[in-house]
Amino acid sequence: MTRWQEFGANNTRLLSEHGLRAIVKVDWENLFPRLGLINFSAQYYRGNLSYDGQTQSVSSNQIDGFFISSTSQYAGIITELEGLYPINQKGLRLLAAIGSDVWRRNITPSTDSQDNAVSGATEDYQMLFTRMGIETSHAHTYGNSKTRLGLKYPLKVNEQAAGITPQLHPGRNLSLFASHRLEINDNRQITYEIYFDSLRLSPSPAVFSHIDPSTNNPRYVHQPESHLYTIGIVVGKRF
Repeated sequence: MTRWQEFGANNTRLLSEHGLRAIVKVDWENLFPRLGLINFSAQYYRGNLSYDGQTQSVSSNQIDGFFISSTSQYAGIITELEGLYPINQKGLRLLAAIGSDVWRRNITPSTDSQDNAVSGATEDYQMLFTRMGIETSHAHTYGNSKTRLGLKYPLKVNEQAAGITPQLHPGRNLSLFASHRLEINDNRQITYEIYFDSLRLSPSPAVFSHIDPSTNNPRYVHQPESHLYTIGIVVGKRF
């Protein structure tokens, strides 16, 4: 389950999106044994989220308050390189990682509560991020379990919204991540993981841009404060 929210002045919620995304993920573990425990992962995700928001005046950059319901289509790729450093002999490790997340958010055209046509929008994001946290592992009769908890921080975020130049650069905030993974030691070598991930972006600096193709009047635009929360379950197989 994924939820994306945007907020305006005085923490007023401008829009909310929620829905399911499917992912395909590949992990390569212990790539360089002589250098320590280093892992690499790559995943592709895709899904349609229900969009609930409100219209905004192009001329005044103010919220009109007309309700709009639509669909946001998401597709992206996450790559991540991580290293684990043992803290003690009881399975506690320090986790450090760096990764990238590149995704497209496509808001489909719709109509507002006054039956006015509302055009869609396409936003392309490129983000470089880091994670810091801890991992603890335990051996069980059925296999092993690993639990992770830590902080995620976007190092750099570029947003290219259709019709807006130059790029937008949302601000950076800390967010949480956590996961619990079970590795079953049987002939099937199945893994089960439940995870929580999040992203918090502060408002981007405003840029002067032509956004309305029907006029020649440029205006200041920005990406509002944005929060992303994801809770998911992954079933995998070890080779």
